[in-house]
Amino acid sequence: MKGPIAVQNGNLTLTVSDYTVATTWPDGKQTYSSACGTEVVRRQTDGTWCLIIDNPTRTA
Repeated sequence: MKGPIAVQNGNLTLTVSDYTVATTWPDGKQTYSSACGTEVVRRQTDGTWCLIIDNPTRTA
């Protein structure tokens, strides 16, 4: 996937995004982990968004 995706239907939005986490361990070694996350948010009556589902690794 090249960029984030957002699909909105009414007050609900599904987002899909790739990300990479870089970790530096105490011994100086660096590791990288990549994943594709999905989230569902709902627009509230005051216009703010509320996170309903957060699936950071897009697993079932």
